[in-house]
Amino acid sequence: MDVKFNKKISKNHILLIVFIFFGLNKTFSQNQFSLGYKNGFKAGYCYNKGVGCIAPIPPIPPIPNLNESLYNFQDGYNRGFIDGRGDVNNIKTENQSPYGREAYRPDIKPFVPDYNSFQNILKNRSIELEKTKIEQDFYDDIIQKWNAKFNSRNNAASLEHANLIRNYHKYLTKSTSLPKPSKSGSMLELDLDEYQFDEDGNNWIGISNDVFLIIKYPSYGLNSRSNDMGTQVYSAKVYLSFNIKFNTYEIFKISVNGDGCENLYGENIFKKNNPYEIEDRIAKLNNKNPYLPCPKSLCFISPMLISPYGKVVGEYQSLYLKEDCINAVGQTYTTYPIELYFIKTLEKFIKK
Repeated sequence: MDVKFNKKISKNHILLIVFIFFGLNKTFSQNQFSLGYKNGFKAGYCYNKGVGCIAPIPPIPPIPNLNESLYNFQDGYNRGFIDGRGDVNNIKTENQSPYGREAYRPDIKPFVPDYNSFQNILKNRSIELEKTKIEQDFYDDIIQKWNAKFNSRNNAASLEHANLIRNYHKYLTKSTSLPKPSKSGSMLELDLDEYQFDEDGNNWIGISNDVFLIIKYPSYGLNSRSNDMGTQVYSAKVYLSFNIKFNTYEIFKISVNGDGCENLYGENIFKKNNPYEIEDRIAKLNNKNPYLPCPKSLCFISPMLISPYGKVVGEYQSLYLKEDCINAVGQTYTTYPIELYFIKTLEKFIKK
């Protein structure tokens, strides 16, 4: 009796255990974590694949980690999404935790440098450095030649030349002077080198060659790499007209002749201030020299009237025609005092 009862109890126990095992397995396979994992796996596999992606059958959901819940759909979805992405991207996994947590590591390919791109960068950099060196050498050469020409010794000799001209002019004016202008406005009595009519054909224009032009340049300051020019003497060609208002001869243009033109920064024409001429010069001189892109206008500040003694004293302004340009003393313009001496013309009259 007792034996039969124990056998019966043992069979019941076995059936109960089997029932519980299958019940738990079915319950686990249908819990929220498992459902989330399957959906997340499909979503991760088809991520960024566009419409029409067919995900494979998800694997058996893993056991939740300690920080995950069996009854949390989102926990399962997150795990499934990561596994789905790892499957499509061939991400290798390995267990690093006794609790079954998996660490995901990408299959990193070895770095291969782009040597072509690197060499192109070096080549372009080399070209830029060479261009900078050429420009710097250009300016260094200009400064070297400038300082070789304008130094204390040469400037002193130029000042002595200017004083000789001034003293000789004083000597000439003691015994001669220029004839007075005629009422007709003709300048034939000046006995100049050339005569012609103006562009309108109405007024006489006289041209006198070999007029001495003396310019006193300002100091550049101690911080400048360029030496000061001091006082310089030039041979100039002067264009004259008759000024009715002042009843005298007036200079409307000066052109510097021969050697020494380069000392005027590439500009050797002095004119009466005319806005139309300035605009025309901007158009012609802009970008004329890529290394000297700052054209200037050299204009008289006031009328250049010739005295009876063949001398003109006045000023001209050297004005940069572009706003982004400044001169050696840090300004956009500089005013220069000038002197003109008609030595050759006076000599003609003293001989007569």
